[in-house]
Amino acid sequence: MKWERETSDERSKRLHDWHEDDNERIHIPIITNNGCHLIIQNSVHHLPADGSAYIADVTVPHTAFNGGWENRYNLLIEVLGYKRGWSELSTNRSSNC
Repeated sequence: MKWERETSDERSKRLHDWHEDDNERIHIPIITNNGCHLIIQNSVHHLPADGSAYIADVTVPHTAFNGGWENRYNLLIEVLGYKRGWSELSTNRSSNC
């Protein structure tokens, strides 16, 4: 689990670099504004802080930016084995789990 905070006064960090992550993520917006967007490949998404959770395939090129003046807070949960299937995940576990 990861807590993501992006303040509006950090102008150089308002736009994240394009990148790919190893696993999918569940995004739970806690505090956001209308200027916050998640861009996955060519698709732009605004994730409102309305109590919803959103699963995002961030294993492909994506970025995020805060174009508003308010701070943005998201709870990110990395999902292991979602694309590969749970059976593959369970067979790859070490005996130390």
